[in-house]
Amino acid sequence: MNTIQELKEGRDKLALEMESIYVKSEIYRQVSRHRFCVETRISVWF
Repeated sequence: MNTIQELKEGRDKLALEMESIYVKSEIYRQVSRHRFCVETRISVWF
């Protein structure tokens, strides 16, 4: 039987993991978008 405290801790841990996954995917999106822009610009130049 889980106590309320344990349930809260589990939920907080899950929220933190979800948040870090979201942040990582957001950073990855920004980086890949930037890389795409750079590659497009380079291909326009040459």
